Amino acid sequence: MPRESILKGKLEFQQLFESSSAIHSGNLMFVYRVYTDPSKGVKVGFSTPKKTFKRAVDRNKMKRWMRELYRIRQHLIRKSVSEKGYGLHGLFVLKKPTTFLELEAEMHSLLEKASAVIRSYENSRADSGAPHSLES
Repeated sequence: MPRESILKGKLEFQQLFESSSAIHSGNLMFVYRVYTDPSKGVKVGFSTPKKTFKRAVDRNKMKRWMRELYRIRQHLIRKSVSEKGYGLHGLFVLKKPTTFLELEAEMHSLLEKASAVIRSYENSRADSGAPHSLES
């Protein structure tokens, strides 16, 4: 993944958590914030809690898997965001250890849900102005 598409820095994470929404799929959670400003771009981060994954090698392996699965399927979310002219920052959080195949199914499901949510923002915006969860 290119460096400019990785969520990093204290400020970016603070902005994400100021007014974010979450989508769940099994052990995987996607915390996201949609921006009306397309210059914000699409940036994502990956997290595995130290409380659940005691060893660094396990945390890193799970993050590597999540990054690869996102890289393969990122077109699902990028297409929706670019069509609507939005920006998106998101964080994938894995709650429990899982197999690669289970994680693949959960990631695909989560990206499909996120894409549907982003597409629905346009409908809400056209009907009654910008939705409350959109921030610029």
